[in-house]
Amino acid sequence: MKVDEIRFDTGEPVQEPEKASEPAASDISRTPQGLVRTFTSQGLDALEEFRDGMTDLEESLYASGIVSEAGAFGVDDDALGQRIVVCLVAREGVESPEKALQQYCRQELSSYMVPSEYIWHDALPRNPNGKIDRATIARTLADREQESKA
Repeated sequence: MKVDEIRFDTGEPVQEPEKASEPAASDISRTPQGLVRTFTSQGLDALEEFRDGMTDLEESLYASGIVSEAGAFGVDDDALGQRIVVCLVAREGVESPEKALQQYCRQELSSYMVPSEYIWHDALPRNPNGKIDRATIARTLADREQESKA
C-alpha cells in the first residue's frame, strides 16, 4: 500500500486554504480533530530536501571548529519566502566566534546557504532524549518573528 500523504497536527490557527486545481505540496485543512498540515509525496520530497540542506549546513558549521552546538532553521520572510537562521553555541577558547563564523560561512558555503542571522546561546535546549530540541527552538523563532511584525 502506497502512502502519499502524512498528516501532522500543527496546533496553529490558520485560514482555510482555497481549493487549487493541482494539489499543493503542503496544505492546511480543518478536521474534526483540529488543524492538520497535509504533505503530498511531492511536498515530502521538498521537505526532505530542505531538511537535508539544513543538516548539511549544520555539518559545515560543526566542521568550522568554531561551534560546539548548532541548529539551522528556515524562518518565514516577507521578501525571501524563508531565510536561514542558525542558533549556536561557541566552542570554548575560540576568540570572536561571531566574526570568525560569518567569515567562514561566506568563504565555504554557497551564497544561498549563508545564514541571514546568527543567534548565540550559552546552551541549546535539549529534549528528553538529549538531542537538540528543534521544535522548541523553531517555536521560539516563529514567536520572535510574529512579535517583530506586531
